[in-house]
Amino acid sequence: MLKYRNKFRTLITRIRPVEVLCEAKCLKSDMSKMLRSSPIPPVFSVIQAASKIDYRSSKELVQHYLQIDSGRGPKLVKDALEDFDNYNMAISALGNSISKLTSLTFRIS
Repeated sequence: MLKYRNKFRTLITRIRPVEVLCEAKCLKSDMSKMLRSSPIPPVFSVIQAASKIDYRSSKELVQHYLQIDSGRGPKLVKDALEDFDNYNMAISALGNSISKLTSLTFRIS
């Protein structure tokens, strides 16, 4: 667990997130403290469980949005879509992020 905590700390130091999307009950207190103590603390947006989409829907949304089937899109994402065991959480997070951003776009329009 310490190994992952250190990797997480290194990651947030490098990319400095501006906004964190999460379910209220899923954010661990130590992770929250690390994020809040960064030089520019991010905004926390809570995703309601009802609006969260499952892995299959996330995968379809990622394939459609990044046009994976037409040969476009990053190779890393293509590889992740094929390797469920190692990347299922990442694809779910990406799909839910796309879904959230899409809903914000429609509200602005």
